[in-house]
Amino acid sequence: IRNSQLLFSNLSDSKVSEFLGLFGAPVAPIVFRGSEQQAEDSCRSVMAGFRRAKRVAMVTRGMPVVYGLLAWRLARECRRRGIAYQVPPAVSIFDTAPSLLKDIKGGRLGVQIRDSRFLDKIDPALPLVVYSLRPDTSLRLAEHYPSEHPCHILEGGGENEFNPATVRFKDLPDVLKRAHSGTTLYVPPL
Repeated sequence: IRNSQLLFSNLSDSKVSEFLGLFGAPVAPIVFRGSEQQAEDSCRSVMAGFRRAKRVAMVTRGMPVVYGLLAWRLARECRRRGIAYQVPPAVSIFDTAPSLLKDIKGGRLGVQIRDSRFLDKIDPALPLVVYSLRPDTSLRLAEHYPSEHPCHILEGGGENEFNPATVRFKDLPDVLKRAHSGTTLYVPPL
């Protein structure tokens, strides 16, 4: 970031904007929340930045494992154009979620990581992380967990990003209606 002449970001919260402003390069917004069209549009915007700058950075909280549509397109387009690129290592919410919570059991067994569109064949004996939450997420998960089972909401931005809220499954539908668009759900094993 320090050596870039142009920054792109899909993060809209004020703390990120202030942080990126410290680097002195212009910051251009992109919108990417997971759709194919948004990935294509964002890739096109970032690649167009090379007309104005020799070194460009794209800043996001998204992990390539989750939001791989954009990462894959950017890497493919850079290779095609002979542009050197780097994806620095990062720690995902999947790695940090258990450390933010007390008395989490089952982490040694592994963890299931799912987009909310793909909630079939869940193993309730393993911890579960769900991202890209949808209105029907709580209904689909209710098939696997009792109504009193706890789950943890990790907001995707703002002041409560690292302050998980614990709710029971029976209260999850109402909580998700008010949740930040980048919220991640962590469900401990049964």
